[in-house]
Amino acid sequence: MNERTQTQKTPLTAALPNNGVLQRVAINTASINAVLAGCREHWVVAGETRAKIAAQNGVAEADLVRANPDIPMDVVNEWPALAAGQKILIPVH
Repeated sequence: MNERTQTQKTPLTAALPNNGVLQRVAINTASINAVLAGCREHWVVAGETRAKIAAQNGVAEADLVRANPDIPMDVVNEWPALAAGQKILIPVH
């Protein structure tokens, strides 16, 4: 059971090269299209930042960070530049 989404993990395998040898690996598809309970999806538009998205949606930046643990933070606690079309989760208040 995936704690974030409360869904069952769906087994999926893929063949990935490893030094010229294909290896089968399991992929957790539940996390690919998951939506955290109490959140909605937001598709990033070119030029948007964490601060701008938070302000537009009336949520704190810290709440965005907690809702999107898969987005890495840099050394000054910032997200990398968001790509147009990237999906992030917005906490519903």
